[in-house]
Parts: sequence; structure tokens; C-alpha cells
Amino acid sequence: MAPPQKRVPSTEMVFEVLPKEPPPAPADEESEKKEEDSFESMANLSEPEEEEGAWLLPWIDGKRTVQEIVDHAQRGTFPVFKALSELISQGRIKAKEESLKNQRKKSGFTFKELSRQQQIIRIIFNSITVAAMVIFSIVAFKSVYVTLSNAIQPILEMKTLRAGIERDNLLFALDLYYLRYGRYPDALQQLAKEGLLNSKRERRIDLSKWKYELTGNTFRLSSL
Repeated sequence: MAPPQKRVPSTEMVFEVLPKEPPPAPADEESEKKEEDSFESMANLSEPEEEEGAWLLPWIDGKRTVQEIVDHAQRGTFPVFKALSELISQGRIKAKEESLKNQRKKSGFTFKELSRQQQIIRIIFNSITVAAMVIFSIVAFKSVYVTLSNAIQPILEMKTLRAGIERDNLLFALDLYYLRYGRYPDALQQLAKEGLLNSKRERRIDLSKWKYELTGNTFRLSSL
């Protein structure tokens, strides 16, 4: 079986569930078995086992992207990628490439991206409000210390938001590296060497400002 990252190369892909094919009709000679054999075979029947990856089927509706399925399923990136790979192998789902392209053209943003855009708009609005307060405070001879503190607050919020976005990108790249090699990298620089930080936003990440510690089969990631 191909690795999960090759079957699901992008978190922007959308999948749909295929109708399950009925089992093939029995041959004529098999239908003429003796009645006692039928009873014996019925006695040996057991409950059908759940197909691998079937737990993910309720989340696949032909509209959600892989990233949205990861966010909603709340089981982590690796189990979702593995389940998608199993379902593709079983012929239970297929990718909707054309619908994905049309959806991206119409919507423009995913829910998470739209939420971040709203946060940025809110921060910009707060910055304008604070700037007006600064001007008013200077005119009214208010405390310079309080004025500067209020002016710096939106900048600190913007940095916090940017750090959160960079952390999300690094965590996803680390999961993809694990899917590919079965372990996490020794250093963050290996993510760039493996081509896992290729988008314009990801290339702007300053890896020297992140502290990455590998501890056994897990890791710790924090900003400096």
C-alpha cells in the first residue's frame, strides 16, 4: 500500500463517499449445495468486522477539506490520513478535484482562514481606535505611559496571532515528516530540506526563533 501522504498529498483536498457495491451473485453450482451444508455454514457465521477507516466516513461529505476533517474529528493528523488511505484502497471514497477548485474560487477562504481574517480586521480596527485615543490623550495632556501601553497592545496581539499561525504550519509539517519516515526530525531545518515548508507563508518562518526538542517518540515546540 502506498504511504498515506502519497494518497492524500494535500490538506486542501475534498473527498466524497462512493456507493458500496453489492456482493457478487453466487455461481449456479454453489447455489445447489445440500441443505445441511447451508445450516452448518450459517452456524459458523460471525458478526462482520468494521472496515478499517470506517469511523471517518460520517465526516466525509464531499464538502469538507482534509484539514477541516482533522479539525472536526479531533483524533490527530496521522489517524485521519491513515483512515483516508485505507478508504481509498477499499474503493469507498474518491477525491473531488474539480469541486474543490470551484469551491475555492467561490468561497475564497476556509473557516479557519476566515476566522483569522476576522481577527486581523478586529486588530486593525482596535489599532485605529487606539491611535485616535493617543491623539486625544496628547491633546488632553493624559498620561504618556498609559497612552503608549494602549498603542503597543495591538502590535503584541498581531505578533501572538502570527506566532500561532507559524506554530500550526510547523506542527503540520512535523506530522507529514512523521508520516513519511515513521519518526520526527532531529531539527526543524530538516523540514525545509524535505520540501515540507514550500508555501510563501511557510518560507517566511524564521526557524531560529523556535525551540524544538526531540524527546523519544514525541517533541516539544515553543517560540523563543
